[in-house]
Amino acid sequence: MIETTDKPSLNSESAEARKVLFQALNGILGLAHKKIHYSNGNSDAAKRAWCRVLIQGVSAYGHLLHDVELESLEERVKLLEERKNE
Repeated sequence: MIETTDKPSLNSESAEARKVLFQALNGILGLAHKKIHYSNGNSDAAKRAWCRVLIQGVSAYGHLLHDVELESLEERVKLLEERKNE
């Protein structure tokens, strides 16, 4: 097995994957919101199911935002360490 020194979050492919996930989650959250608030024909059970979808989507969105913030902090620390060593 080959070890790499780069962190997965600094990988540009993971950044692109997160971008795609953000776009997908935006669509899912919008659809769930519409199903909860604007669908008069939905039963209470269906609305509860869409509420669960909305909650899980918001949770996943929060985790992705956390990853982006960590990546930003890692980059800032790396730049500061480079400046310190100059």
